[in-house]
Amino acid sequence: MPKINFNFSIKYLNNTLATKKNLCKWSISQSSACSFCLQSESLQNVVTSCKLYLEYGRYTWRHNSVLLFLAKTFPHFQIAYYMPLYSAIICRSIFYIVELNVGFESNIQINSDHKASKYSSIIKDLKHAYSDFKFVNLPMSSIGIMGNSFE
Repeated sequence: MPKINFNFSIKYLNNTLATKKNLCKWSISQSSACSFCLQSESLQNVVTSCKLYLEYGRYTWRHNSVLLFLAKTFPHFQIAYYMPLYSAIICRSIFYIVELNVGFESNIQINSDHKASKYSSIIKDLKHAYSDFKFVNLPMSSIGIMGNSFE
């Protein structure tokens, strides 16, 4: 791992990145307010909670970057269709729908359970329509920690 990524990961895991909340706590800044949403700029706010980051597409960009990385890493996967909700992938004649969920570490299981509920009717319909169909929920934290996937 490149040193810059390692250092970032350690600071992220220890919550010692220079968020405005930390800068205020360290008496370097007077305000902990996020420049975009005016909520306290904590690590969780930056990674998953800032509503303006969502509107500006920053979370979507991160999500799509992970999908593109997976597509490049596993060249036998062919992304056949992409929607903001999920990606359909064909691999060796098996039709997969992959739901990539990138969120904050403490929410991995909550997000995974939410996706299981959200897609239950789609999964049921597609299993009846396609004999070689698999649904894969791929929960991942914002620094790449994988959660439990389900089908």
